[in-house]
Amino acid sequence: MTKHKFVFSPRVLYEALGAKHIEMDSIAFAEQIKNSRDAEAKNIIINLADYNEDRINILDDGIGMNEEELKKNWLLVGTESKSIDSKALGGKGIGRFSLFRIAENITIISKKKNCPEYEMSIKRSVLESLDFTDNLEIEIIENKTPRYFKNNLDSGTNIILTGIKELNFKQIFNQLKNLIQPDKVASFPVNIKYTYPKLIFTEPTIMSIDDALAYAPFRCTASFISNNLLEYNFTCKVKNKIIYTKKDTKKLSSSFAELKPINLGKIDFNLYNFYFDPTFVSLLSIPQKEIQENFLEIYQGISVYREGFKIYGHGENDWLQLAEKRVANPTECIDNKLSFGYISLKRPESDKLEEKTNREGFIKGPVYDYFKEATEFLVIEFNKDRTNSIDIIRNGERKRDFKIIHEIILNEEKRHQTSNENIRHSNSNKTFHDDTDSSKSDEPPKETPNSESKSLKTENSDSDKEKQKPQTEKPEPKYSDKVIIDSSFICPDTAPEKIKKIIYELQTVENTFRKPTLYSQALLLRCLIDISTQYAQIKLPIKRNNEDLSGNIENVLNYLSSKKKLLDRKHIIRARNELRNNKTVTYFNGVAHDYNYRPNHDDIKRIWDAFESYIAFCIKQ
Repeated sequence: MTKHKFVFSPRVLYEALGAKHIEMDSIAFAEQIKNSRDAEAKNIIINLADYNEDRINILDDGIGMNEEELKKNWLLVGTESKSIDSKALGGKGIGRFSLFRIAENITIISKKKNCPEYEMSIKRSVLESLDFTDNLEIEIIENKTPRYFKNNLDSGTNIILTGIKELNFKQIFNQLKNLIQPDKVASFPVNIKYTYPKLIFTEPTIMSIDDALAYAPFRCTASFISNNLLEYNFTCKVKNKIIYTKKDTKKLSSSFAELKPINLGKIDFNLYNFYFDPTFVSLLSIPQKEIQENFLEIYQGISVYREGFKIYGHGENDWLQLAEKRVANPTECIDNKLSFGYISLKRPESDKLEEKTNREGFIKGPVYDYFKEATEFLVIEFNKDRTNSIDIIRNGERKRDFKIIHEIILNEEKRHQTSNENIRHSNSNKTFHDDTDSSKSDEPPKETPNSESKSLKTENSDSDKEKQKPQTEKPEPKYSDKVIIDSSFICPDTAPEKIKKIIYELQTVENTFRKPTLYSQALLLRCLIDISTQYAQIKLPIKRNNEDLSGNIENVLNYLSSKKKLLDRKHIIRARNELRNNKTVTYFNGVAHDYNYRPNHDDIKRIWDAFESYIAFCIKQ
C-alpha cells in the first residue's frame, strides 16, 4: 500500500471558484461588500470610474488584516471562520475568488490600527504557469512606507483589480441597487458608494420605493414560523382609500399547518403588485412608464434577504415561476414584472436554508422545498385576494366599495375635465379590464353623418397622396412617441428595398389609444433586426448560425468588438445588454408564436433605442 495526497491545479482558484463559478458580474462585487461589512467597515467605495484605464478599486475602512490574517483569510481556501458568527454575511470561504470573474490580477493592500500595511498580489498568469497549488507561493510584503493607509490609526482594505474583462454595467447597477433589504437601507451599518465610468454608463434616475409603492393598489404582509402562520394581511388601496382587506389569519392557519414543520426562525413576507389597466392608469394619473422603467426595472420579482442583505432574487431570477403561471392563467396570477416583494430571514435560525456556493440560488432538498411551498402558499392567497379586489374595481359587486371607487373616478375626472362634456360623460362610464397591455381601449365613439363624411373625405385624400409617392419615400418629419422610428433616422439609398420599406412602415405606423398597432410594430422591428443582421453578415462576411437570431446578432457584435472604431463601444454594450438581460429574441418570439403573449409599446421602443446604432451600421454596409 502506498499513500498519496490530493493535489489541485491552480485553475481551481481562477476558474472553478472564480470566472466559471458565477454567472453575474454583480455577485463578485456583492461578495466583497459582504466581506467589508463583516470586517466592521462603516464605508465601502466601489470605484469603477477608471474602467477604461484597466483599473477597479474596492476600498473599505474596516478593521483590516495583518500578515497572519491575510494568510488565514486569503490563502486558506474554504475557511469557516465566519460560520460561528451569527451576524456574518459571508461564510463559504471562497467568495474572494469570484473577483477572477471580472479581472486577471488581484492586489490586496490591508492595514490594522497601530500595525504596518501589508500587500500581496495574485495573478492569473502566474497560476496558469504552475501545475499544482503546492508549487504556488504568494509574497506578502510589508510596506515600510504605506501606499494607502498613511496614518497609524488608519485601518481597512483596498483591493485593486487590473486586467479587467468586459463588464455589464447595467446588470451590475440593477443587481447592486437592491442589494440591501428595502426597509433596512436607513439602518444598514455600512454606507456603500459606487462610481461608474461616465463615458460608458450613465446611472438611471431611480424612483424611490415609497413614491412607487404609492401607486401599487395590492399589498400584503405576512409572517410565519415553521408551519405556524402568524399573520396574513392583504389590502387593496386606491388613492389612500381601502376598498378591500382580508386579515383572516386564523382561517388560513389550518391550511398552512399542513406544510412540513421545518423551523427557519421567524420569516417576514412583503408583496406589492401594480395594476396597469389603461383606463385605471388614465383616470388616476398613474405614471406607468416611470414606474416600469425607473422602479420595476430594478426591484421586480420577489427577492430573499438574510440579515438585511440580498441572497437571491430579482426579476431575472423568477425562482417562483410567476411568469409561467401568469401565462397559464393570466387573469388570476400576478405578473413577475409588475410585482415587488421581499422575504426577510435571520441568522442563525435560517442557516439550514443554505445558499449555493455561487450565491445564485439555494441548495435543493427538504428545507428548500418547505421554504418555496410556504412562499407559494402566500402568493396563491395574494392572487385570490387580488382577483376579488379587481372584481370590485371592475364590476362594483359590493355597493359600498363600488361607491368608493366611483367617487375616486369622478374626482379624477373633474380634475381632468375638458370643455367637451360628452368626453367627460364617456369616461365616467368606462369599464376596467384585467389586462396589463396598455394598447387596449374602448371602441371609438360613433360619429355623426357629417363627421363621417368629413372623415371619409380626409381618408380618401390621404389615400390619393399615398398613391402619388413611392412606398419607400421618407415620411414627413414626425417626432412622436407613438411611432417606433421617427423621421430623423436616415435609411441609406444603398440599403435593400425590403429594409427601406420596413423602416418606412415603422416610421408611419402609429400606436394610439384608438388605433393600437402593437403587434405590427413588434413584428416589423423583429424583421428589421433579423434582415439587417443577415445583410451585414453577407457583406462583411460574418459566420451565420442558421435560424438562431440571438447567435447571429452576437456574431456581428463580436465582430464589431474586435474591429475598433466601426461602432462606438457604448452602443455595442447597450445592444449586448438588451440582448442578454431583457431576452429580446425571446420577447419577439413570444409575440409571434405565443397566443397569450402581449407586446408593450414601451418595450418595443426600448429595443429600438438599444439597437438603432447597430441597425444603422448593418444597413450601411
